[in-house]
Amino acid sequence: MKKISVFFFLLFFAFQLQNASAQWTVGLGLDLLRNPYFEDVPRVQLGTEANYFFTDEVSGTVGLDFGDLGTAGIIGGRYYFTNTVFGRVRGILAEDSDFALGAGIQRGLDSRWRIEGYGDFYTVDASLGIRVGIRYRL
Repeated sequence: MKKISVFFFLLFFAFQLQNASAQWTVGLGLDLLRNPYFEDVPRVQLGTEANYFFTDEVSGTVGLDFGDLGTAGIIGGRYYFTNTVFGRVRGILAEDSDFALGAGIQRGLDSRWRIEGYGDFYTVDASLGIRVGIRYRL
């Protein structure tokens, strides 16, 4: 419960930073693969995120991941190298906290909807996650 309270505090704080020229996106992603390298048991993971764009290239991220390992708060950021390619960092706030480094690509469906594919390397438990998702620009 404490972690969820922290998540909502961070989300509220992020909303307070918003100004008239700011842009928000919200997204939903599903892991196709989230597995430690040396285990045969796959993990199930679903994530939601909100991104606040400070500039056209830099965004902050807050979110929640739900899965067979429990619920985790997410805080991090993205850097867009181009309109379609981005790098990302994420701190996973849970009982077994972790830090993820990743990269991905996105493709616009129209002016508001995008599909994404991205991969993350989780540094603490040495696992790889590959996720697909959909994102909506508010």
